[in-house]
Amino acid sequence: MASSKHFAARLRHREKHHKLIASLIYRDASPPTIIRIIEKFGPSSRTDNNVAADVLRSALHCVRRAKFRSRSQFLMTCGGFLRCVWPRGLVVSNPSKPSSRDLDTLRAAARRAGNTFLQEFLPQLRKITRCIALGIDCSNGLNRSAEFVYIRDLHDGRVWVTGKSYPTIGQEGEIVCFPMKSHLLEVESKEILVLGCHDLNLFSNRALTATKVGSPRHRRIKDMRRTIRTGKATETVLHHPHWTDSANIWKTALSGLEKIVKPKVFASSGRWWRNGLRRRMKLNICLARTGSNDVASVIIREA
Repeated sequence: MASSKHFAARLRHREKHHKLIASLIYRDASPPTIIRIIEKFGPSSRTDNNVAADVLRSALHCVRRAKFRSRSQFLMTCGGFLRCVWPRGLVVSNPSKPSSRDLDTLRAAARRAGNTFLQEFLPQLRKITRCIALGIDCSNGLNRSAEFVYIRDLHDGRVWVTGKSYPTIGQEGEIVCFPMKSHLLEVESKEILVLGCHDLNLFSNRALTATKVGSPRHRRIKDMRRTIRTGKATETVLHHPHWTDSANIWKTALSGLEKIVKPKVFASSGRWWRNGLRRRMKLNICLARTGSNDVASVIIREA
């Protein structure tokens, strides 16, 4: 077997596809457990998901060229990788406590969007990974939104949809909050924790002490931690931020995650981007601090 250093160097090829360049960074000798797609540019303003299709197409071509000996467990994208249409006629009266019917309607919309988008890629994906996790955003264009994570098991066809449960202060009263139990799923008898963008801060002790005891935000943090402690041991955590230009954004949250969850495998897949501003951390350092050793990164940049 090749040494880790040699193996990493061999995977540093680049491929051009549809005005995008994809390169793969991985420094372990064994096949990766998780492959994350990291975009080096901002989100597209287009709603047809054509840019997302080009990104995935380029990433799959890059991974195929790497010729790993076995499939990964997960291939994951950033938050808001896709956009889906808000369900027609849906009015969510209380986004902090949506009804079961509200959640079912939103999940169905995300499921349709994910299934439709992936149809073209299923044969290729099955050769590369067991599951795929996509970030999907949805808005009614006025005062309601949802940020989903869609997960599909490519082996048996099962689909899970969860959504953000811990909005930012500015999103309170607008974004539809999903129940904590929706973040846990089981693949091959292993429990997986799937988090949306700001959800990682549910494990930040700084966030806990900054919230008023008994407030909705305080109760959400307590609810997630109680859910984790009463469930099976969680082996893998997938985090889908919209962007991460510095691992320090998640420093206290990651510290809490390591103490409370103690995952064996962790990957965060935000765009390396800062809304047009200068990034605060080098990409290689950011990647090293937001993923365990068995995580490979496919870097996508514009040509």
